[in-house]
Amino acid sequence: VDQGLHQTGVAATEMLLKLINGEEVNEPIHKIPTQLVVRGSCRAI
Repeated sequence: VDQGLHQTGVAATEMLLKLINGEEVNEPIHKIPTQLVVRGSCRAI
């Protein structure tokens, strides 16, 4: 499963910078889309 690590890092950095600057973070949940990546290690069940 591709969990969007780059997008997660960007969102976390933006939230951290807001906190450092004394701004309010109004997004307690930040949804980032995931994607199933089928590889050779996957098989049908």
